[in-house]
Amino acid sequence: MLRCSQPLVGVSGRHDIADEKLIDLYRQIGTSRKTLDPNATLTIVDCRALIAARANHARGGGVESVTRYKKCDLRFLNIDNIHTMRASLARVAAICSSDEAAAPSNDPDDEDWFSRLSASKWMKHIHRVVAGSIEVARLMRVEGKSVMVHCSDGWDRTSQICAIAQLLLDPYVSFECCVRMYHLLTINHNRYFRTIEGFAVLVQKDWCAFGHKFHDRLGHGHKPELSDDASSYFATKECSPVFLQFIEAVAQIQRQIPDAFEFNKELLIFLADASYSCEYGNFLCNNEREREMLQLTRNSTSVWDYVFQKTVRKSRFTNPTYESEQGPIWPSSATRHLVFWDEYYMRYDPCRLRRGVKGTGGILPYGSMTPSTTPPVCTPSVIPQPPEKAMSNGTSSNSSSKEEE
Repeated sequence: MLRCSQPLVGVSGRHDIADEKLIDLYRQIGTSRKTLDPNATLTIVDCRALIAARANHARGGGVESVTRYKKCDLRFLNIDNIHTMRASLARVAAICSSDEAAAPSNDPDDEDWFSRLSASKWMKHIHRVVAGSIEVARLMRVEGKSVMVHCSDGWDRTSQICAIAQLLLDPYVSFECCVRMYHLLTINHNRYFRTIEGFAVLVQKDWCAFGHKFHDRLGHGHKPELSDDASSYFATKECSPVFLQFIEAVAQIQRQIPDAFEFNKELLIFLADASYSCEYGNFLCNNEREREMLQLTRNSTSVWDYVFQKTVRKSRFTNPTYESEQGPIWPSSATRHLVFWDEYYMRYDPCRLRRGVKGTGGILPYGSMTPSTTPPVCTPSVIPQPPEKAMSNGTSSNSSSKEEE
């Protein structure tokens, strides 16, 4: 698997012979990594839609001309850009806001909730990310091809697809310090990406080391400049939930095949929160160079320091039903098999916080979080009530039965 940014073709159709020779060598190396196979094939996977790729010609970018690359074919994954994702999640956030989440069940907005979720197209975007990752994994595992993945810049959609495809294939991790892991984490034994250590390597390698722009995408320290509907949730036009979308895609796969992962959903939610918290140096700045200049390995805390504390890891992040499965997993990317990630987006919804309270019938009504505002629980008049009988301690049997109800 190779990853890069878009070729600088431009409107004049530029090409580079050295680049073409390099890609040809990668193609011939294939999966053997020892001898060159002139008959090997390589698939160039463009995460964008074809129309978006062609539009980049005007800005000096574009898409490869497969006629210049031997035994190569080209595929598009039709994943939308950061601006579309930002607008989509802003609509999701709007329908998950506390006022609407606490609306009565007969409220018109509540009745149209699923329609509004569908109109946000967020689940469609999750579907395309998962489907694209499965396609890359299938090309490598089933068809035995090498793949080269890119989008426009190579640090957003490319990171999503490459990381999830590796998670599906779960290649053997048997390297030492291949990635700069903050503070404590050093991989010096054989692990898989679906383990907790392996997933840490995957995040650190494909997101931090490859230069995902956490500072710009998460809006750390940026002054608000947007004036559209997304301005309530994002600061600038460079902000986009790319990393969050990756975490949710992993959660969708984990929900379908939970026993294949050593970590549980709590780790995913924790990492999503940690990326926005500015508490950990792993998710600060736009690249490794900036983190080196600020000496964040020394001046900040690593998110993995917390994750790998023995008590925290065992009690909070470990999946007790985990069964090591050496080999690929194949989840479904069909939209009907994907679910809205309410464990993250709706975790503070009042309905999820309701608890049985004595004297309320066990459930508080929508929008009411205290028993004092709850109407009394009435017994239907058609059910005859037994007469009160005095108890030896002076209380009535009817009052005790009400508490049991």
